[in-house]
Amino acid sequence: MRLQDYLVSVTQGALDDVCRAAQAVPADRIDWSPGGEARSVLEQMREVATGAELFAPLVAGEEMPDFSAHMRIRAGLTDVE
Repeated sequence: MRLQDYLVSVTQGALDDVCRAAQAVPADRIDWSPGGEARSVLEQMREVATGAELFAPLVAGEEMPDFSAHMRIRAGLTDVE
């Protein structure tokens, strides 16, 4: 197995685990946070769902996309499905 294939496999497994854990949280608790700087399950999943889109251009040597547009898209995600 090539290193790239291994990294894809491990990353996909981690993503599957994170998604499975988020989907196990009752719908009425996905926006709950223990307080302070702690983020809710929904906020963490918003980051997981949109993070690659934000940083992929940087990896490709391009400019960073408009962060305010990114945050608007992120705010529109209202569940963990």
